[in-house]
Amino acid sequence: MPILWRDSMAIGHPTIDSEHKYLFCLINAVELALQIDNAPEVVRFYLEQLIDYTRAHFEHEEKIQLQIQFAKYAEHKMEHQKILNELELLRSRLNDLPKIKPDPSPVTAERAVPDDEIEDYDPSQSYEAPAEPATDEPHTDAATAKTLAQVVSFLRHWILDHVLQSDIHMKSPLQSLRKR
Repeated sequence: MPILWRDSMAIGHPTIDSEHKYLFCLINAVELALQIDNAPEVVRFYLEQLIDYTRAHFEHEEKIQLQIQFAKYAEHKMEHQKILNELELLRSRLNDLPKIKPDPSPVTAERAVPDDEIEDYDPSQSYEAPAEPATDEPHTDAATAKTLAQVVSFLRHWILDHVLQSDIHMKSPLQSLRKR
């Protein structure tokens, strides 16, 4: 189920809000990658993009925080470093998974997620990783499927927690700055 952006998640800075939306897209791409046969390889690809983009996003966010003299800057910067460390650990775990020869067959309509199965994400509900891998993933063993599900669970939680519980504190200082 994809994470959908809501206007209530906006902090009021066009660049940061746009970057948050794109981070949601990258995390959704990682989750959707689990539905294809060569999931570990595709997840690795999107995770690399996510790590690079997250690093750049955090730099932008910290620069803006310094400009607005954000009171929680040091705490926020430490949170950013913790998230980057976790992403690096995930990368390491994924790199330890067995390499899989990519499936050359294209994604077909039968393998795509039907529109009626995509629901709006409710952040008040906890996300639970699937206990068992899907039976139609011939190239993925149970340990690999569990690792991939843990990756997605972490990604979903850190982005939602970060945006809804940490970054939202920048909203008021940004509004005050605009009123001056």
